Amino acid sequence: MGYTEVDGRSGLLIGGRGEWIIGHGLGLGIGGYGLINEPEFNVNDNLYYNLAGGYGGFIMEPIIFGRWPVHVSFPILIGAGGVALTSFNEDFVNSFDPYESLYNDAFAFFVVEPGGELEFNLVRWMRLSFYYNYRYTTKLISSGSINENALNGWSAGVTLKVGSF
Repeated sequence: MGYTEVDGRSGLLIGGRGEWIIGHGLGLGIGGYGLINEPEFNVNDNLYYNLAGGYGGFIMEPIIFGRWPVHVSFPILIGAGGVALTSFNEDFVNSFDPYESLYNDAFAFFVVEPGGELEFNLVRWMRLSFYYNYRYTTKLISSGSINENALNGWSAGVTLKVGSF
């Protein structure tokens, strides 16, 4: 779980991954993440707009000094994803469902996300890590509704790892 910026606004990033750890020094696996950004109000049409979507792919994670109680790793995700621009209103008086979402546009993209993690071995089968990543995506082809580089950006957060290390 982490914080990210999407299209210049605060966002939430939630995901999971599964890896095979080889010799305490290399993780290989897959991962997937969902993201959503803070809604922005447009006074012209009286609607809130936000981006929501997800991405996933192959993960390779070199782990430096993995047997030590505190160590670092450098995961990189290579994959693809999709995101949609949606809108909704908050008219509680005149609307049956005030949060009914309206689909506006959708985009597909390729993604490369390198990062760094500071990991703490809590017990033999559990690690806690703090991460900092940068997400590079292909340009979003849009009719001007969003920035073509809206998904490029930093993310930071916390990961709980459970398994046989």
